[in-house]
Amino acid sequence: RVAARRPRRVALGVLSIAITVSGIYVLLVLNAFLTSQPLAGGYGDAQVDVLRRVLLAWTVLLLSLAAINAVVITWTTVLDNRHASALTRALGASPREVSTAMAAAQVLPAFAGAVLGVFPGGFALFAAINTITGGDSGRTTLPAPWQLLTLVLATVLVVAALTAVPARLGARRPVTETLQGG
Repeated sequence: RVAARRPRRVALGVLSIAITVSGIYVLLVLNAFLTSQPLAGGYGDAQVDVLRRVLLAWTVLLLSLAAINAVVITWTTVLDNRHASALTRALGASPREVSTAMAAAQVLPAFAGAVLGVFPGGFALFAAINTITGGDSGRTTLPAPWQLLTLVLATVLVVAALTAVPARLGARRPVTETLQGG
């Protein structure tokens, strides 16, 4: 119910995760390309090393933005639901149960976003980049199914961990203070 109250926020969460996972999909493809030395377009070891550092920088950037988005979206969800959460706690729910519900409200959109980020998102993003750059997609090594499954599962677990902190902080506020409008 927490997620259903704010469908646009859910859509934002799905889109945010889908974009991040699409970017990681492309990074996996590029990493596979750099790993296959004969197929790496004749790049030398020094060039491959520099390209790997660039990929690492992009990976850190994508993951940082996704983490910030997940925390901010969760925090705004906590703030929007503070009265309903306080009422739920007044009726017997524990702070842990309330924070678990808040975090779970972010996990389902994260799963949907991760799946959409792999296909069609990642595939379409790579195809677009390949078309723009004039690359040869026939020599491309796509990520293995186990990598894609790991990416989806890791995304869901990381979002669950990231959203647990603001959800827990929001559930710690005193019930009487919240219900009095303070």
